[in-house]
Amino acid sequence: SFIAPCPWTYYEIADKISKENRIKDIVTKRWIEFYCSDESKQQVDHITHMLNDISKDLTQNEKSVMKRYFKMACRNELDFWNMAYNTKLTRIF
Repeated sequence: SFIAPCPWTYYEIADKISKENRIKDIVTKRWIEFYCSDESKQQVDHITHMLNDISKDLTQNEKSVMKRYFKMACRNELDFWNMAYNTKLTRIF
């Protein structure tokens, strides 16, 4: 459950941005196309179904642990995006 938020958030962000249709540079456009593709959506769906299937046979305590790790991973993803958004990046190319 710890890595699940990464592809999920990438898909959601790319899908939202693709609907706004404001992307000008080719690198960002390719990133958006990759992460909002059917393949990426299928990957997210697969991870979601897998986690749901795994959790069916867990005790409440085990589900709580799984949920705690998922929340930690979500916080890490949020920290990653906040860092990227709030940090001035220097171009090296």
